[in-house]
Amino acid sequence: MASGKAKSTLLQLLVLLAILAGGGAYNYHRNLDLEQAEQRPYRTLSDADLATLLAATEAESERLDGRYEQARGQGASRATGQAGFQAFESAQRRGRAVREMGYQASEMGASLAELRSETARREADAGAWYAFAGDEWRPILRRVFHVEL
Repeated sequence: MASGKAKSTLLQLLVLLAILAGGGAYNYHRNLDLEQAEQRPYRTLSDADLATLLAATEAESERLDGRYEQARGQGASRATGQAGFQAFESAQRRGRAVREMGYQASEMGASLAELRSETARREADAGAWYAFAGDEWRPILRRVFHVEL
């Protein structure tokens, strides 16, 4: 039969284990709720697909930004009379087209920022101490042990 001191030590270890398990379970569910509340539209993409999409979006964003800056740089000409009215209508159409290009460039920039954010998050995950774990265990370990201060 075990002595009183051994029983006390065993009881302390069991209490410590229960506290650690409870804290881990609490942290897991807290982090799971935080992850589900996050807006991450590219979460389901594989790393390869994310890299491909990021490269394509960067190229398209640069192209749109260049076209937008070029269109903004072109000035309107002044004219009078009937030709002036036609020039005014032409300038309005051009202004709407330039604004539409600006909207597209802005949306592309927002998509690019989200893609870069997702890439940065995955890189941080890969550099964490639990990166040795397989793809199935990595999110579980992150949820159990990650603490936001």
